[in-house]
Amino acid sequence: MRVEYWLTLNEPNMHCITVYNGGLAPMIPKDQQTAQNVYKCIHNEILAHAAAYRLYDSKYRKDQGGRVGMGALTFFARPNSTKWDDILAAERANMFDIGLIMHPLVFGDYPDVVKETLTSAGKLDYLATFTDAQKKDIAGQYLTVTSI
Repeated sequence: MRVEYWLTLNEPNMHCITVYNGGLAPMIPKDQQTAQNVYKCIHNEILAHAAAYRLYDSKYRKDQGGRVGMGALTFFARPNSTKWDDILAAERANMFDIGLIMHPLVFGDYPDVVKETLTSAGKLDYLATFTDAQKKDIAGQYLTVTSI
């Protein structure tokens, strides 16, 4: 029996949040359990996924024919009403949740609303930037298993 679907990472967003913001990793000093490190962790996991994806694609896909993706967990936000502010708030929440992981894998970069929100809060430095080569490398790698 052959394995048809491979997941490089399972719920990377939850891993980063629980390790760096949830206090569930006692080996991480308290002063390093910060929101900024959650973003760094997510960034590094996206790059790790891209490296594993490219390795499989270049060395094994031809013979094995498998598919490689990432398992993502999301807590889907719905607007509380039909008011425009509620719709925007729900979209922003979704982009800060699943968008942080999936948007780069589909489009090569983080969602604009995430960058704009962090910029307006004076925290854009929380979000690492992808180089042009990284953007090209990660875009289009979006076979996922998503739990909503």
